[in-house]
Amino acid sequence: MKNTNIKYKLNFKTMKKGLLTVLLASLVLVGCQNYDDQFDDLNAQISALKSQVDGLSSLSGQVSSLSGSISGLQAGVTAAQAAAASASSAASAIDLSGLSASLATLQSEVDAVQASLATAATASAVATLQAELDAIEADVDELLATSNVYANNLSVTTSSELDAAVALGNNINIVNGTVTITQSATMDATKLQSVIDKIFTTTGSYTYSTSAASNTAMTFNKLASTGDLTMTVNGPITATSLVTAGTITLNTNFTSSVTAVNFDALTTVTDITTGSSADTVNFTSATDVQLGALAVYTDALSITTKKGATLDIGSLDDLNAAGTAVDMSLTVNGPGAVTISGWDDSYDGTITATNVETLTTTGYEGNISIGDGVENVVITGAVKVSLSSADDLETVDITNKLFDDPNKTATAKAAVAYGNYGRESSLTFSSTDLTSIKLAGYYMNITSSGNGNLTEVDIDATIGGTLNLTNNDNLNNIDVTGSEIAHVTFTGNDGATSATFDHTTELNYNGASADLEDVDVVITDNLNMTSLTWGADKVEDLTVTGNDALTTVNFAGLAGVGADADGTPTLSVYDNALTASAANDTVDGLSTGTQYTIDGSSSGVNNDNLDEGSFTTTSGLGTLKTYMTAVAATARASAAVNFDIVSAHTIATDAGATGETEGVQNSGNVQTFESNGGTTSSPKTNWVGLVYADTKSTYSSSTSNPTAVPEQAQRRAFVLDISDLTATTSTMNLQISDGSALVSVLHSGSAYTAALAAGTKTNLDLLINTLKTGSAVSRAADLGATLDVYKGANNVAPKVVFATSATSASGSNKEAYTDAQIAALYGGSGTLTSKVTTYDVFTYTIGGNSVTASITLSGATSATGSAATAAVADALASAWNTKYGTGGTSANLSFWGLANGSTTSGTLLAVAQKSEQAGSRPYGQSVSIAHAKATAAQASLATSGTITNTFMDWTIGATDASTDNTATATDLVISLTEVTEGSINGANATFNINNGITPLVELNTAKTYNGTASVTTNATIFPSDAGMYGAISGGTAGDARDDETVNEGVDVTTTSGSYRAQFTRLHWLS
Repeated sequence: MKNTNIKYKLNFKTMKKGLLTVLLASLVLVGCQNYDDQFDDLNAQISALKSQVDGLSSLSGQVSSLSGSISGLQAGVTAAQAAAASASSAASAIDLSGLSASLATLQSEVDAVQASLATAATASAVATLQAELDAIEADVDELLATSNVYANNLSVTTSSELDAAVALGNNINIVNGTVTITQSATMDATKLQSVIDKIFTTTGSYTYSTSAASNTAMTFNKLASTGDLTMTVNGPITATSLVTAGTITLNTNFTSSVTAVNFDALTTVTDITTGSSADTVNFTSATDVQLGALAVYTDALSITTKKGATLDIGSLDDLNAAGTAVDMSLTVNGPGAVTISGWDDSYDGTITATNVETLTTTGYEGNISIGDGVENVVITGAVKVSLSSADDLETVDITNKLFDDPNKTATAKAAVAYGNYGRESSLTFSSTDLTSIKLAGYYMNITSSGNGNLTEVDIDATIGGTLNLTNNDNLNNIDVTGSEIAHVTFTGNDGATSATFDHTTELNYNGASADLEDVDVVITDNLNMTSLTWGADKVEDLTVTGNDALTTVNFAGLAGVGADADGTPTLSVYDNALTASAANDTVDGLSTGTQYTIDGSSSGVNNDNLDEGSFTTTSGLGTLKTYMTAVAATARASAAVNFDIVSAHTIATDAGATGETEGVQNSGNVQTFESNGGTTSSPKTNWVGLVYADTKSTYSSSTSNPTAVPEQAQRRAFVLDISDLTATTSTMNLQISDGSALVSVLHSGSAYTAALAAGTKTNLDLLINTLKTGSAVSRAADLGATLDVYKGANNVAPKVVFATSATSASGSNKEAYTDAQIAALYGGSGTLTSKVTTYDVFTYTIGGNSVTASITLSGATSATGSAATAAVADALASAWNTKYGTGGTSANLSFWGLANGSTTSGTLLAVAQKSEQAGSRPYGQSVSIAHAKATAAQASLATSGTITNTFMDWTIGATDASTDNTATATDLVISLTEVTEGSINGANATFNINNGITPLVELNTAKTYNGTASVTTNATIFPSDAGMYGAISGGTAGDARDDETVNEGVDVTTTSGSYRAQFTRLHWLS
């Protein structure tokens, strides 16, 4: 019977929960329709069940009555199911089969009791059955207590409404509607708490607020389920039985009073909001936050507590309700300890911790950011860890791993792509409280600098960048066994008495085709370090200096030079405390033979290895000999390796080279690097403590030929001045020698003869067509020349007309503004009068050369209309003439002559080129104007507050289009380029008009291929020379070129730098 009893209780409790669920669901879906009668009947049957149990006078009667009541309850369930099925389609989805099955099980258990009763023969057996039925009675009482349903919205906002709610008693256990409670100071707090404690479930929203901090704080520990929950609480927020809710909103009216947030049973919630911040629990006075049952919260959650608070989010997982992985994100600030495990399906989320005493994560592969106030971290299985102002760290234990997001392709996760996602960690520790660092896994750079309390660094990791330990004055325990590390910097760690670096360097961190060998090692200024062990091979640059107590080194594992792109290893070992007790210079070969000295060379050949001798030392410097030999074999090496102390230096008898004195050299006085070896930046190469020095070659040479000249074909050019032509009567005659006589080149249409100007005098394009006919070009080619005729002589830069006003009407504005722009200016009137002040700055540019100017007025600081235009034109013309005009300070940098600013029309007149001899070089250069307006304050100041803005529009050229803003030609250029040597030289080519009466001006050049006139400079563009200098600021390349024959010139070799210098006593080391 004991087992039967246990089974019965389990099934009956299942029945109760199922019944409550069905009651709630039915009320929600069926509402207050006629189907409520079915539930009234169900409650009536339950009440009848209680009455029968209470009123039984005998055990047999109890069993019979209970059995009948269960049968009636089953019938009520069947009726409720039928009522739901006949309702709306939503209601018909209600399934009461679970409850029906529970009732059937309960009936079978009662039947078993009935059967046992029939065979009970003793009082004890009857007593046992009585106890079982008493337990059934208690369960029925509990069911009844939790089955009262209130089918209306419940409002408690006044004392009278509170009294009404109290009168409802247990009928409000389930509220089929909303609950609104507003606590005022006049309410009886005890009554209000009793009402709140009777509300177990609401189908709608639940809103509670208190009016004052002085009101008695309420708790909500009986509430199990609700819709949206809004709470304005003036004390701890506790709803310890709440399992399901919609959106929970926690208002912050009394935030300093909220010392706890307890939703310890909460398993399902849509959102948690603090104030207006979604996905947030933020109460800086809270010492305890309990969300221990919450397993699913897929949005990024932020939790802020009082520092040192208790936080329970132990059930939170990275799976949604459907069991699908999501990327979890959490921001946490304040709790004493935060532990996160099981989030091993998160790859792109972020955990941000601030003011957390201990952060522990396991398996989380999103970003982990450790911030200010975090003291201890234990992180396992991470991918990306970062430090952000983490200046309170005390202990660090981090194990990283490679990026292995299953949603990424194998190619994306390969080592070669590892850094492409920005997932590798680089950690810089900066905390005066930090005592230990323990790292494993994969990192890019690790830096600990200035952490004065750091005593221990334990690294078993792959570091693709640099391990940098600098100025950690109490660091005395370094363990890198098993690590792969690229670069090492160990500097200024005065607490270290020894250091062992027994890692490896031939790592392949990013999946490159070859292992990394370009490794830099810097071990300097560790003042109390007495021994150093280095076991890693393949080092490119090694520096061990300034370690004042370093007496013993062991480089047995270092044999080869790492390779970098330019092959320039650097080796520096000096200014430590490495001692040679003796340096003995012995006889070189035969005593009668030549004795050598360490001098780096002898008659151009390095004979240092012939100067025999030995060092006696226990320093271990000899373990570096293999590496030094490898460095010395590298052509571009730099090295300085020295003993720091030489106790005795002796030159043996017959071992002295020329100029050396044999015997004891230092007479018992110790020689030191500091006194005898030079400086740390420039070690001497001629003292006996020198083991190996190498100065890489900086020698370079280059060969040039500044006097070489390739053949330069002659090009002659003539100006055809159309003012010399008379329409219909002037003739133009170009002749080139055929070797015996001058031959006409131009073609009149029927014969090669002088061409007639006809009516085409002022039309340059038609004139070009008259001269440059196909026949003429062909005849010139036959005579050994190339003929060209083009615009470009006597050019004129266009004028600039400043407008006294402009409007937005179509065609009424000028070049500086569009119609729409003018309409939008200064209130949008669309009509603007020109107005400028002495603060306005205008820029006038011709051919890339610019001047700036502001107006100058007598007794005034502003002008409008025609006075403004005249002042601007005058100021710009004056500025141009001063700098670039004829005789200006920079006249040699411009082709253009004097500008004329008309004070009557506000116009910068067209500007002519300085010299006809510039040819076509100025042709096509552009003109522009710019206006930097006065500020509103400046305009107001200049006009005594009359205006706050200025305006000026203008036209360049004949129209307001920008297509005519460039220099135009007045005349033509006729050019002949030599094809056959000498074909156009001197009298072999002539051009005249009017039957030879008027010769043409020939364009000349002083330009040569080499020499002072070969190229333009910052000082001159040779503005009166038509040479082929190349186009300047939109102009042409030039017109004329003198004939130059080939000149091979003379090669000139230029050298710089010095040759390599190598000094070695490597052979003195055992």
